[in-house]
Amino acid sequence: MLNAHLRNKLRWSADDDGEARLLEDTATATLFERLAYLPDETLIRILFDPSLWGETIMEPLPRTVEKVEFWPSWTSLEGRPVEPDVAITFDNGVLVVEAKRFDRINSQNPEQIAKEWWVATQRSARVWILAVSGLRDRPSAVADLRRQTLDCLRRIAKTDCSNDFHLGYGSWRGLYDLMNRVLGGERPEHRRLLADVRDGLGAHGVPMSPPVWLVELLGAPWAALRPSQGSENAFPLWS
Repeated sequence: MLNAHLRNKLRWSADDDGEARLLEDTATATLFERLAYLPDETLIRILFDPSLWGETIMEPLPRTVEKVEFWPSWTSLEGRPVEPDVAITFDNGVLVVEAKRFDRINSQNPEQIAKEWWVATQRSARVWILAVSGLRDRPSAVADLRRQTLDCLRRIAKTDCSNDFHLGYGSWRGLYDLMNRVLGGERPEHRRLLADVRDGLGAHGVPMSPPVWLVELLGAPWAALRPSQGSENAFPLWS
């Protein structure tokens, strides 16, 4: 979480039960700092996986990573500051990340995303927006967020931006699972990286293991309830 510390983003909040939890800024640093250390090809393979973009292949894909910025401070045309969580500059465009803390809660802000996309287009001809967490039901919520953001962009840009607006979405757990699938567990450095991300997201309250009830259901105490051979004849049929 070096970048979170350098940019004064290390903040805590208290849950209803009084337990301190790190906020989304440190969750962002936990995951994306480690992604930034990966080879360009691997980073691009993860962030442009079709599962994040409605199964759409975002061609032409970038080939190289030029710069990774955490919480850059941009200035809008009105002179107001705009601060996305992460901006990754590639050889052919910019990927803007807007992260929220909780999965399954609608907290993504269409107006915020519209402003970040619009300001980014002043810096690059091609812009992708990746929303992380902050939506309840996918894919319907992603479609609603896209529609609402395009409505905001029509007011800002005074034109229809639908052909140029690319919106992706991934939950915290979904991004970890995607990293796990792409990296695998064969190389020790990848295992260490994945363990760091898993533990870091877990510290932010992201469920990183099966629910206890499911583990118990699959365990020995419940095995006795599974039908055995011939058990269908143990009781007479209702007439």
